[in-house]
Amino acid sequence: MSKITLLNGRTATVPTGLFINNEWRKASDGGTFSTVNPSTGKHLLDFAHATTADVDDAVKAARVAFNTTWGRNSLPGERARRTWRLRVTPGRYAR
Repeated sequence: MSKITLLNGRTATVPTGLFINNEWRKASDGGTFSTVNPSTGKHLLDFAHATTADVDDAVKAARVAFNTTWGRNSLPGERARRTWRLRVTPGRYAR
């Protein structure tokens, strides 16, 4: 997690790792990529750069989740609503 200062002077915590198996983690090789603030051209944050192994871990975790709790305990419409909420407002619906 990294903190940035917003235009209004407040700070925000931004996840910069990979969210795999319900946890934030660094890339397996420690790799990152930089982002730039387009309005200033200055460095903004460094984010984890996933390797092939990281993607494989994420796919495995997603399959396990779908074949257990996520897939068996919720109807397709409910999964769609929850997925949409996570996409639209990350963190707002987290428990």
